[in-house]
Amino acid sequence: MLSKLPLMQPLNSSKNHYRYLPPADVCITQIIMIKLCILVPKRPDLTLEEFRAHWTNVHAQLFSSQPEVKQYVKKYIQAQSTGKSLNQFPLAPFDGVAEIWFDKMEDIGKVFGTENYLNRIAPDEAKFIDRDKILWIYTEENIVMP
Repeated sequence: MLSKLPLMQPLNSSKNHYRYLPPADVCITQIIMIKLCILVPKRPDLTLEEFRAHWTNVHAQLFSSQPEVKQYVKKYIQAQSTGKSLNQFPLAPFDGVAEIWFDKMEDIGKVFGTENYLNRIAPDEAKFIDRDKILWIYTEENIVMP
């Protein structure tokens, strides 16, 4: 038996992002945010541990401290490879995924198109990321199972 839920439920601490909860027999999805998913390969001269340490301990703080990031980024998640796999599934040629949430597409350029990014953040990325192999995926969130 399904419990009754309110029709509008806050998605996160932000007061302007809500998810509509339809009746149980109706399947409705709604685009809520823009998520930039960056497939991140480590530099070949680094171990996975060195890559993870720099991304976690140096780059995360540098990126998060920038004024444009504080203004436009709603959430920043690092999903880092464990280096392990199940035998039936091959490892991807990436060592992590950065998931960066924005309210709208235009806000991405307000972070990554700035002199601050080019002069401070990009040079740090070159210390641990193979920038020639990085891939960016611009996504719209579609909640299937809340």
